[in-house]
Amino acid sequence: MSSNVFAYCRVSAYKPSSASLDAQEAEIKTIASQLGWQIKGIDKEVLSGYNQQSDRLSLYLKKRNAKIMFFAVDRFSRNNESG
Repeated sequence: MSSNVFAYCRVSAYKPSSASLDAQEAEIKTIASQLGWQIKGIDKEVLSGYNQQSDRLSLYLKKRNAKIMFFAVDRFSRNNESG
């Protein structure tokens, strides 16, 4: 089944990440291809998931039925315990 998705890549502004923006993008593209999904757009950001909000991600979340792919759950958000 074909599906359109948005890819969102983020690295922390304060802590080094084990996966660069380019590595995250490559992995998302590989998985999307394996699933037969089409990537409609890719956004890359450098910001803290702990104390900053992504305006671009907020736009995706406001779109009805938007499908968003992340490299890992912690690229979406952090909680207070994780920092």
